Amino acid sequence: APHFDDRETGNGTALERAGLVGTELWAGTDSRRLFTGTIWLQGQRLTDGWQVQGAATLMMRASSRVELELLPNALYATGEPRFIERDPRFYYFGRLRVKNIGVTARATVGLTTRLTLQLYSQLFLATTEYSEPSQFRLSTGAFRGQIRLADLQPIASWRMPDKQQATLNVNAVLRWEYRTGSIIFLIYTRAQTPTVVPIGAPRLDAGALGGNRGSTDTLMLKASYWWG
Repeated sequence: APHFDDRETGNGTALERAGLVGTELWAGTDSRRLFTGTIWLQGQRLTDGWQVQGAATLMMRASSRVELELLPNALYATGEPRFIERDPRFYYFGRLRVKNIGVTARATVGLTTRLTLQLYSQLFLATTEYSEPSQFRLSTGAFRGQIRLADLQPIASWRMPDKQQATLNVNAVLRWEYRTGSIIFLIYTRAQTPTVVPIGAPRLDAGALGGNRGSTDTLMLKASYWWG
């Protein structure tokens, strides 16, 4: 049923969210197999839009010491009026269209009974695009309360904060338990989120990740010793 979300505007003012009807599907294989997988799909038809999303897990246990995992996901949603910003007199909204795709890869390798290597990589692409701007006029001093969708008034134009995002995260962890309870970690991380200024309509594009733009590389060493 329609409901109110008091987190949308960031100050406690509750925005009405449209009612919806939807369905979900989940399926999975026998987890004891060499190759295993799951898939999850969801579709929702809203009063003023729709949303579909899905995720999957693919895993291979090559041996008792090697495990590989791949996790793709995707989301597409359109139609809902969502909050953009506010000033002393108005709240501003726009119909949002969002597209996200991502994939995560994990690997765990047991080099010995005490030495393991863990690898993690995540690629994420996203766009947010607004249309049909609207506004809600505030009564004097009324910064809280409720905003109904029927109360939003169309406006001719507004600066739409369309965005395009590309993110890459990589982790590598070498773990050595050199004695019982005492462990040394050697960790490398790379986080890359370059600033992307869309030209025209935002698009899913990994091109901004070329080179070292917006990247941070970190190397850490952590050691623990157990007095026992």
